Amino acid sequence: MSPEASPPLEKLHRFLDEAGDTTFFGKGGQLILGSEGVSLTFGMTIVRIDRPLAEVRSEIIALQKQVETDPLLNPIPSVVKRAQRLVLNIAERGSSTRAKVLDDALAKATGRAGKRWVSDELHSEVVFNIQTPSREPLLNVADYLGWTVQRVFEKGETRFYDYLRDRIRLVVDLYDSENYPGNRNYYDHHRNPLTAKNKTGPPST
Repeated sequence: MSPEASPPLEKLHRFLDEAGDTTFFGKGGQLILGSEGVSLTFGMTIVRIDRPLAEVRSEIIALQKQVETDPLLNPIPSVVKRAQRLVLNIAERGSSTRAKVLDDALAKATGRAGKRWVSDELHSEVVFNIQTPSREPLLNVADYLGWTVQRVFEKGETRFYDYLRDRIRLVVDLYDSENYPGNRNYYDHHRNPLTAKNKTGPPST
């Protein structure tokens, strides 16, 4: 390798999915928040897998087959600062996940981040990999974890979250402004877990 050549990028994968939606109004501009079947919250789930992806895919597929045939039915490693290619594996959701839409959003976010941090700290190359859960089983992990958190906010139901909470490192409630002081809107699995009190009530009309 010549002195001028750049070292190869380390490839890191993350798996993203959404929970809930942002539909606030129905026909005729009528507010439908709080109606049966309408989400009270919207969230994004990002999953980091620290084992070989092919190995975990095989386990997920095996688990799916087991469920289909079953009638009864910790610290994050320190990040080394080096050139990286961050692959964001995203579940396909109509026009909102078109490559151009995502690239434009990334450019806007990068521009905002550049005003806060020096350019040397923005050292990762980000690429999008848009797939369907049927083609990429690991997206089902993001989908399910997002659902368990959504159940807490929507229903005040914690049993699924409690079962998996040691795998959910951080939940950030961006709109809980009352708990901004002291970062109390940041919920981790050990010091500040989610509880039934995090349930979001129907909006007042």
